[in-house]
Amino acid sequence: MRRPIRGLALVVLCAASMAGVASAAQAATPTTLPATHITAKTATLNATIPTGNLQTSWEFQYGLTTGYGKVTKVTVIPSGKGTQVVHAEINKLTPNTTYHFRIAASVLTGLSYYPVFGAVGLDVTFKTHKLGSTGLTGHTVKVKNGIAKLGIKCASQQTCKGTFKATGKSGGKSFSCLSGRFSLKAGKHGAFKPKVTSKCLLALAKLLKHQLKTTITIRTSTGQPTVKQTLTLKL
Repeated sequence: MRRPIRGLALVVLCAASMAGVASAAQAATPTTLPATHITAKTATLNATIPTGNLQTSWEFQYGLTTGYGKVTKVTVIPSGKGTQVVHAEINKLTPNTTYHFRIAASVLTGLSYYPVFGAVGLDVTFKTHKLGSTGLTGHTVKVKNGIAKLGIKCASQQTCKGTFKATGKSGGKSFSCLSGRFSLKAGKHGAFKPKVTSKCLLALAKLLKHQLKTTITIRTSTGQPTVKQTLTLKL
């Protein structure tokens, strides 16, 4: 009578183990969500993972094709957490480019990880923004009471932030005329009122027609290329 009991116990144990594996596979079936916070060079990847309260590891696979080629750092969700929304920021992307990505996960069943990469989330795509550029809205600026009204535009799909500096030249010597910082939303333009330096004002006063051509350099911290343009200051 004891042998059948041992056999029955083994069958029950195997059945329980198989049920656990099936539960793990079901629990870790992930869903890829649309990417957010997309810029010219960065994006945030999103997904949901129903863990079934089991400890679960996950990563995003991404690249230029459905062959992917790159992955995010593997992260572990502790047991007892149920369905989780996960995120990962990726950077160093190419502007104006379509990327593919999907979520992949594996569940720790107790003895080993049960991989479910064959049942990963569906492929989702996103396109990075065009890098765009900055520049002047006008190339002649009136100086009044030592202040210049300078117009800068952000011809980009993302925020433009940075600095500007105009340098003049008179009598063979170069000198700073004005400088400042700017911040513009994507596709917007704005007026900035930097103070003109005393050397620049003195040069303007001495010149015929009180006009001085300067070179203005616009640099950004948001990825747009550095721009150098001619800016004429006029009293």
